[in-house]
Amino acid sequence: MKHLKKNRKNESIPLVTNAEYLGEYKVKLAFNDGAKGLVNLESFILNAKPNGMFKPLQDLKNFATVKYDKDARTITWFNEADLAPEYLREILQPLDN
Repeated sequence: MKHLKKNRKNESIPLVTNAEYLGEYKVKLAFNDGAKGLVNLESFILNAKPNGMFKPLQDLKNFATVKYDKDARTITWFNEADLAPEYLREILQPLDN
């Protein structure tokens, strides 16, 4: 198993290792603990604060700029918005086979 980063309590921190945009508000993710699946961020994005950095992502053309940031080990967008990998791991859903 790959080395997992630890937090102050010596617990493993999930980190994104790969991301692929699937369409709409869905992103396929892989994590350093071996977990793989998808996150559907539609509700999160559509309920963004009116002046917040996620508001522009309601436009699917903007959302589609999602990419894996190897330095941050999470996903980011054109406007430097990002999400904590711990949150993404928490909402990860299995892929339909």
